[in-house]
Amino acid sequence: MQKALALSLCGLGLLLGAAWTGYAHGQTARSARQTWEYRVDPVPGTQRSMRTSYAELDTEVMEHHRAVDEKLLNQRAAEGWELIAVGGYFYYFRRAR
Repeated sequence: MQKALALSLCGLGLLLGAAWTGYAHGQTARSARQTWEYRVDPVPGTQRSMRTSYAELDTEVMEHHRAVDEKLLNQRAAEGWELIAVGGYFYYFRRAR
């Protein structure tokens, strides 16, 4: 009796393992097909600040740059864009298609 119960439990475990593997494989295949669209925006105010080092900018100007950056980032997030990188004077965004 105990042998039959043990074999039943082993069989059930194998069946559940196979089912889980199939499910996980299906999830991986779906996520592998995910496509993205990308957007590149210049960092606000970079045209002006490229001529000036940040050490030369006063606190008021830095605060203004921060506020403008924050506004742009929040706007893009509301549109569904995700910030994925900052490089040089550009923000790189992506969102699922």
